[in-house]
Amino acid sequence: MIHNKTIVTKSEYIGVIGEKSNMELIVVGVTEYEGSYGRSNVYTMVDFDNNRVTKFGVINNRYLVSGSTLTVGSVVKFKATVKSQDEFIGKKQTTIGRVSKYI
Repeated sequence: MIHNKTIVTKSEYIGVIGEKSNMELIVVGVTEYEGSYGRSNVYTMVDFDNNRVTKFGVINNRYLVSGSTLTVGSVVKFKATVKSQDEFIGKKQTTIGRVSKYI
């Protein structure tokens, strides 16, 4: 199932690879896929400067700023480890790994 709300037009990298950064992001897309270990998701998010961030796996609902279900349009807030910075379809994106409580 694919849900997309916004197309990112301009994006810059955020954070430093290998370091943790506090992030507050808006979910603009959720794509479900079948992987080697079963079903999983790719979350596409943007910060308030429209920088694109992706996360593979699951984002727990406890990171929601409001509401009870993580969907397109939800705002999430957490501390995340920057895993990589690359380009996808000609746009810069930051991929994050593990997330933890925003301090």
